[in-house]
Amino acid sequence: MSLEIEVKILEIDVAQIIAGIEQMGARCEGEWLLKTSIYDFGDRRLLKQQSYVRIRSEGAHWHMTYKRAPKEHRKDAKVREEFDMEIGDPQVAEQILLGLGLQRTLYFEKKRQHYRHGDIVFDIDELPRLPIYLEIEAPSSEAIYATMASLGIPAHKAVTWGPRELLAHYGIKIDHIKELRF
Repeated sequence: MSLEIEVKILEIDVAQIIAGIEQMGARCEGEWLLKTSIYDFGDRRLLKQQSYVRIRSEGAHWHMTYKRAPKEHRKDAKVREEFDMEIGDPQVAEQILLGLGLQRTLYFEKKRQHYRHGDIVFDIDELPRLPIYLEIEAPSSEAIYATMASLGIPAHKAVTWGPRELLAHYGIKIDHIKELRF
Protein backbone atom coordinates (compact mmCIF):
# COMPACT_ATOMS: atom_id res chain seq x y z
CA MET A 1 0.00 0.00 0.00
CA SER A 2 1.19 3.48 -0.79
CA LEU A 3 -0.23 6.89 -0.05
CA GLU A 4 -0.98 9.04 -3.09
CA ILE A 5 -0.82 12.79 -2.38
CA GLU A 6 -1.62 15.09 -5.29
CA VAL A 7 -3.25 18.25 -6.60
CA LYS A 8 -4.48 19.31 -10.03
CA ILE A 9 -3.81 22.64 -11.73
CA LEU A 10 -6.50 23.31 -14.34
CA GLU A 11 -6.28 24.90 -17.78
CA ILE A 12 -2.52 25.17 -17.96
CA ASP A 13 -0.19 26.64 -20.56
CA VAL A 14 1.49 23.36 -21.55
CA ALA A 15 4.64 24.91 -23.08
CA GLN A 16 5.16 27.09 -20.01
CA ILE A 17 4.69 24.15 -17.61
CA ILE A 18 7.06 21.90 -19.56
CA ALA A 19 9.70 24.64 -19.68
CA GLY A 20 9.37 25.19 -15.93
CA ILE A 21 9.53 21.57 -14.86
CA GLU A 22 12.40 20.81 -17.24
CA GLN A 23 14.28 23.80 -15.84
CA MET A 24 13.80 22.25 -12.38
CA GLY A 25 15.45 19.08 -13.71
CA ALA A 26 12.36 16.98 -14.44
CA ARG A 27 12.68 14.52 -17.31
CA CYS A 28 9.95 13.09 -19.48
CA GLU A 29 9.54 9.37 -18.82
CA GLY A 30 6.93 8.82 -21.51
CA GLU A 31 3.79 9.85 -23.31
CA TRP A 32 0.84 7.49 -23.38
CA LEU A 33 -2.80 7.09 -24.16
CA LEU A 34 -4.10 5.67 -20.88
CA LYS A 35 -7.13 3.40 -21.15
CA THR A 36 -8.97 3.14 -17.85
CA SER A 37 -11.94 1.03 -16.76
CA ILE A 38 -13.54 1.77 -13.37
CA TYR A 39 -15.44 -0.95 -11.49
CA ASP A 40 -17.98 -0.87 -8.68
CA PHE A 41 -20.88 -2.91 -7.37
CA GLY A 42 -24.40 -2.26 -8.70
CA ASP A 43 -25.34 -0.34 -5.54
CA ARG A 44 -22.20 1.85 -5.96
CA ARG A 45 -20.96 0.98 -2.48
CA LEU A 46 -17.33 1.69 -3.41
CA LEU A 47 -18.21 5.14 -4.72
CA LYS A 48 -20.16 5.87 -1.54
CA GLN A 49 -16.99 5.00 0.42
CA GLN A 50 -14.87 7.24 -1.86
CA SER A 51 -13.19 4.15 -3.27
CA TYR A 52 -12.84 2.44 -6.62
CA VAL A 53 -11.15 -0.38 -8.49
CA ARG A 54 -9.61 0.26 -11.89
CA ILE A 55 -7.78 -1.55 -14.66
CA ARG A 56 -5.57 0.79 -16.67
CA SER A 57 -2.98 0.68 -19.40
CA GLU A 58 0.16 2.70 -18.71
CA GLY A 59 2.22 2.55 -21.86
CA ALA A 60 2.87 -1.12 -22.59
CA HIS A 61 1.95 -2.12 -19.02
CA TRP A 62 -1.40 -2.85 -17.39
CA HIS A 63 -2.22 -2.23 -13.74
CA MET A 64 -5.09 -3.12 -11.45
CA THR A 65 -5.53 -0.63 -8.61
CA TYR A 66 -7.78 -0.24 -5.60
CA LYS A 67 -7.96 3.30 -4.22
CA ARG A 68 -9.69 4.46 -1.08
CA ALA A 69 -9.88 7.60 0.97
CA PRO A 70 -7.74 7.45 4.11
CA LYS A 71 -9.34 7.79 7.53
CA GLU A 72 -7.99 11.34 7.83
CA HIS A 73 -9.36 13.89 5.33
CA ARG A 74 -7.10 16.72 4.14
CA LYS A 75 -8.13 19.90 2.37
CA ASP A 76 -4.75 20.89 0.92
CA ALA A 77 -4.29 17.79 -1.28
CA LYS A 78 -6.16 14.78 -2.59
CA VAL A 79 -4.94 11.84 -0.55
CA ARG A 80 -5.73 8.21 -1.35
CA GLU A 81 -4.49 4.89 -0.09
CA GLU A 82 -3.46 3.00 -3.20
CA PHE A 83 -3.03 -0.73 -3.70
CA ASP A 84 -1.56 -1.35 -7.14
CA MET A 85 -0.16 -4.29 -9.05
CA GLU A 86 0.97 -4.87 -12.58
CA ILE A 87 -1.13 -7.42 -14.44
CA GLY A 88 -0.34 -9.45 -17.52
CA ASP A 89 -3.82 -9.93 -18.92
CA PRO A 90 -6.42 -7.18 -18.42
CA GLN A 91 -9.24 -9.36 -19.79
CA VAL A 92 -8.61 -12.02 -17.12
CA ALA A 93 -8.43 -9.33 -14.42
CA GLU A 94 -11.75 -7.93 -15.62
CA GLN A 95 -13.33 -11.40 -15.53
CA ILE A 96 -12.18 -11.78 -11.92
CA LEU A 97 -13.80 -8.47 -10.96
CA LEU A 98 -17.01 -9.31 -12.83
CA GLY A 99 -17.04 -12.74 -11.20
CA LEU A 100 -16.86 -11.06 -7.79
CA GLY A 101 -19.97 -9.06 -8.64
CA LEU A 102 -18.44 -5.77 -9.74
CA GLN A 103 -19.54 -3.99 -12.92
CA ARG A 104 -17.64 -1.74 -15.26
CA THR A 105 -19.16 1.67 -14.53
CA LEU A 106 -16.90 3.89 -16.64
CA TYR A 107 -14.30 3.67 -19.40
CA PHE A 108 -12.20 6.67 -20.30
CA GLU A 109 -9.10 7.57 -22.25
CA LYS A 110 -6.53 10.08 -21.14
CA LYS A 111 -3.50 11.43 -22.98
CA ARG A 112 -0.60 11.77 -20.54
CA GLN A 113 2.89 13.22 -20.61
CA HIS A 114 4.72 11.83 -17.56
CA TYR A 115 7.64 13.72 -15.98
CA ARG A 116 9.64 13.00 -12.83
CA HIS A 117 12.10 14.98 -10.74
CA GLY A 118 13.29 12.93 -7.78
CA ASP A 119 10.18 11.91 -5.85
CA ILE A 120 7.95 14.51 -7.50
CA VAL A 121 5.77 13.40 -10.42
CA PHE A 122 4.26 15.76 -12.98
CA ASP A 123 1.52 14.43 -15.24
CA ILE A 124 0.19 16.64 -18.02
CA ASP A 125 -3.21 15.12 -18.71
CA GLU A 126 -5.86 15.59 -21.35
CA LEU A 127 -9.31 14.02 -21.19
CA PRO A 128 -11.85 14.25 -24.03
CA ARG A 129 -13.96 17.43 -23.79
CA LEU A 130 -11.76 18.94 -21.03
CA PRO A 131 -8.91 21.47 -21.10
CA ILE A 132 -5.42 20.12 -20.40
CA TYR A 133 -4.42 20.06 -16.73
CA LEU A 134 -1.39 19.25 -14.57
CA GLU A 135 -1.25 16.78 -11.70
CA ILE A 136 1.57 17.14 -9.20
CA GLU A 137 2.18 14.17 -6.91
CA ALA A 138 4.73 14.22 -4.09
CA PRO A 139 5.42 12.59 -0.72
CA SER A 140 3.77 15.51 1.11
CA SER A 141 1.49 18.46 0.46
CA GLU A 142 4.34 20.71 1.62
CA ALA A 143 6.52 19.37 -1.21
CA ILE A 144 3.67 19.93 -3.68
CA TYR A 145 3.15 23.55 -2.66
CA ALA A 146 6.91 24.26 -2.59
CA THR A 147 7.12 22.86 -6.12
CA MET A 148 4.18 24.97 -7.23
CA ALA A 149 5.83 28.08 -5.76
CA SER A 150 9.07 27.35 -7.60
CA LEU A 151 7.04 27.08 -10.82
CA GLY A 152 5.27 30.37 -10.10
CA ILE A 153 1.88 28.70 -9.63
CA PRO A 154 -0.15 30.33 -6.85
CA ALA A 155 -1.44 27.94 -4.16
CA HIS A 156 -5.08 28.94 -4.84
CA LYS A 157 -4.80 27.37 -8.33
CA ALA A 158 -4.58 23.86 -6.80
CA VAL A 159 -7.70 21.71 -6.69
CA THR A 160 -7.99 18.45 -4.80
CA TRP A 161 -10.64 16.88 -6.96
CA GLY A 162 -11.01 13.32 -8.09
CA PRO A 163 -12.51 12.34 -11.45
CA ARG A 164 -16.12 13.00 -10.37
CA GLU A 165 -15.46 16.59 -9.30
CA LEU A 166 -13.19 17.31 -12.26
CA LEU A 167 -15.79 16.20 -14.79
CA ALA A 168 -18.60 17.99 -12.92
CA HIS A 169 -16.60 21.24 -13.05
CA TYR A 170 -16.87 21.04 -16.84
CA GLY A 171 -20.55 20.07 -16.85
CA ILE A 172 -20.13 16.30 -17.24
CA LYS A 173 -22.01 14.15 -14.72
CA ILE A 174 -20.04 10.95 -14.24
CA ASP A 175 -23.21 9.01 -13.38
CA HIS A 176 -24.71 9.88 -16.78
CA ILE A 177 -21.88 8.65 -18.98
CA LYS A 178 -20.40 5.23 -19.63
CA GLU A 179 -17.31 6.29 -21.55
CA LEU A 180 -15.10 9.18 -22.69
CA ARG A 181 -13.03 8.47 -25.79
CA PHE A 182 -10.89 10.51 -28.15
